[in-house]
Amino acid sequence: MQFIWDIKFNPLKSQLITFGGCNPAQCVITISGISIPFPCVTKVKYLSIIFLCNTAITDLSEVCRNFYGKFNSIMSVLGKCSNEMVVLHLLKTYCLPTLMYGCEVWSLTNISLHKVNVAWNNCFRRIFSCCWRESTRPLQFFCKTLPISFLVDQRKLIFWYRMHCSNNPILYALYRLHQNRFIAIGCKYGIDLLTNSCIYVKEAVWRVFAGTVT
Repeated sequence: MQFIWDIKFNPLKSQLITFGGCNPAQCVITISGISIPFPCVTKVKYLSIIFLCNTAITDLSEVCRNFYGKFNSIMSVLGKCSNEMVVLHLLKTYCLPTLMYGCEVWSLTNISLHKVNVAWNNCFRRIFSCCWRESTRPLQFFCKTLPISFLVDQRKLIFWYRMHCSNNPILYALYRLHQNRFIAIGCKYGIDLLTNSCIYVKEAVWRVFAGTVT
């Protein structure tokens, strides 16, 4: 591959990880005559996303730490007397992209999804100084902002819809490979990805969220 594509791999910076099964007891893989360090690692970071061994579940611990760090920096600069809507705008502009990066390909447990939801909701509670035991959904509704679980579904549906409409055969093949997942998420919002647009997807997700606000 090095000669065909002019790609050079550094074996000392490479790692071994197993997905879909147990780690091998012994394994020797060499690149340019140099062995990749063994044993296999328990998690690996790829494009800032951490995947866990065997299950390929996404680990969001580092993502949440970075998100809280950026949010706390904003709050420390603005202080307690800042305008709530200004802080919310900064939160959505500078912090949310950190929290949602790569969410289209996340594979999460319920615990991980709950952790991200808690991080997002805690920011609303701190910005608006509301009770920590009350639901933030009415507040998010009036701020025209979705909870994280809805945002993740919305972004996945839009991402998959664009793959379906793509002329790129690789992207379309990926869409066909995971088509059942698209359909399952779309059914939650009454969406048929084959006949609707990205705007319709956003509107449908918002309608379902609005129906949960009491």
